[in-house]
Amino acid sequence: MSTPDQRNDHASENPAGAPEPALRAAQSRAWSSEHGPGLLFGSCALVALAWLGYQRWLGVPPAPAEFASLVIVLVAGFVSGVAGFAFSAIAGGGFAHFDVGPVQAVEIMALCSIAIQLYSVIAIRRDIRWRCILPFIAGGFTTLPLGTFLLTHISIPLFDLVLGIFLLAYGVKGLAGPIRKGVSGNWRIDFVVGALGGITGGIAAFPGAFVTIWCTMRGWDKATARGVYQPYILVLQLAAVAWMRAESVPFVQAETAIPCVAVALLAAHLGLLVFRRLGNEQFARIVAALLAISGAALLARAF
Repeated sequence: MSTPDQRNDHASENPAGAPEPALRAAQSRAWSSEHGPGLLFGSCALVALAWLGYQRWLGVPPAPAEFASLVIVLVAGFVSGVAGFAFSAIAGGGFAHFDVGPVQAVEIMALCSIAIQLYSVIAIRRDIRWRCILPFIAGGFTTLPLGTFLLTHISIPLFDLVLGIFLLAYGVKGLAGPIRKGVSGNWRIDFVVGALGGITGGIAAFPGAFVTIWCTMRGWDKATARGVYQPYILVLQLAAVAWMRAESVPFVQAETAIPCVAVALLAAHLGLLVFRRLGNEQFARIVAALLAISGAALLARAF
């Protein structure tokens, strides 16, 4: 026979008095909803890495630059998992120090970012309000062809310099000052902000910079903000890759893309675990810091 203390402990775990099988089933569904996507993507990433290892075992060992690239993707993927953006800025700053052409670098970053954003959107799907995101996406679609065109027709270092200075200044300002109440907005401003992201997405595979800044200016909590800019980044990245294919930009080789995507997924899963434990103010500070880091990474790539 159970003691009163044991009955009280049991009641605190099951306050509604639900039957044990029903309670276990509900807990199992909640666990699957919370961790299922991570296990799925993590398993796919491990299989991809195992395939890569087998291919390397049969052939030539990877060059040191390939190992360095995977480390860069690992760091950038973890950061993106925590904050929901900044993968391309951080990875691009690292790739700039290796023998990777600008078009190829943008495509690798876009593919990795798509994998990260897809996993993250599935993980935060309850916080997404698509009606609020549509003006941003419409604006991004309007200017994405221009951004892709500019990728091969303007000075990339000059663009990185201008955008890097802006992001660095904004991030430092956000870190230095207090967290302020949000400003009001409307769909017209959302459209313009999304259009700016279309340009940066085409040139640097970094569509989320201005949308992320706008979400912080609105003063939204971490779930609301990420539920806006995370799907926006995913849709714009998919559109950017599709537009590159329409413009006959060649895809990178599978042996280059697969390991990078696999490592990016594993890193993003770890980052999301950290994200769920952050408070809103902590998250706002991290976003400001990562905007500054993104700007510094773009500046490093410009020189």
